Amino acid sequence: MLICPICKSKLTREPSRYLCERGHSHDISKYGHVNLLMSQKGGNHGDSREMLLSRKNFLDSGAYSPLRNALADSVSAVSEGKSTLSLLDSGCGECYYTSLIKDELSAGGTNAHIIGIDISKEALRIAAQRFNGECKRVDSSVELAVASSYQLPIAESSIDTVISVFAPLCSEEFARVLKRGGHFITVIPGKKHLWELKAAIYDDPYENEIMPYEIDKFKMISKKELSGRFLLPSSSAIADLFTMTPYFCRTSEKDKSKLHALNSLECSYEFEILVYEKL
Repeated sequence: MLICPICKSKLTREPSRYLCERGHSHDISKYGHVNLLMSQKGGNHGDSREMLLSRKNFLDSGAYSPLRNALADSVSAVSEGKSTLSLLDSGCGECYYTSLIKDELSAGGTNAHIIGIDISKEALRIAAQRFNGECKRVDSSVELAVASSYQLPIAESSIDTVISVFAPLCSEEFARVLKRGGHFITVIPGKKHLWELKAAIYDDPYENEIMPYEIDKFKMISKKELSGRFLLPSSSAIADLFTMTPYFCRTSEKDKSKLHALNSLECSYEFEILVYEKL
């Protein structure tokens, strides 16, 4: 399903590289991912290592496990009755959600082939460990590629399901790579997601804007709202959550300093899981 970003022909996976029929070679890193990002300018892309490690610490705490389980259930629901499934996680990060989805599908009798795409090489190093622990190199049913979600190195009409969790909506590309009748599942924050965190930082916290649900070339077939609360039991846990959010890059040092005085924080989450079918 992966294609060469240079000539768009099919890539064949070999032990240490991907090779296309026109001879373009793309090396597989020691961690198991391949770099298919067309533009290599500007050094490292995507989230910084600091943000990634903070996100890993936070997710490993289990605070978002209700979302992880609900998303896996949504994928299983649209995959019911299928013996095989191709799934693309666009903006996969460290594959916290996808690693459980693969296990759940396997337990249900579905042989899933997973492709994780992210613009961050550092994120995919962590993703490899999600799937294979300290062995790092992922098995042949998982392919991890550094690439842009706006230029997916994926063959047309080759994917059964695309998921996107707090990642850019690239509807044209998703429609291109999905099979007819395939599914797109996305997770977006609700209006008051992480409200207490924002209230601790900003004098006038604001609600998240919910964009229109209509997407060209897709019809929405279900929406699930998920809400609850979790405890951040220490200043380091608060810092991990804050550092992994977009607020980290947008907040002044003065407002950031307000978090330093907090030793714990109870926070609420609000998610919407939206399921679409390609027309």
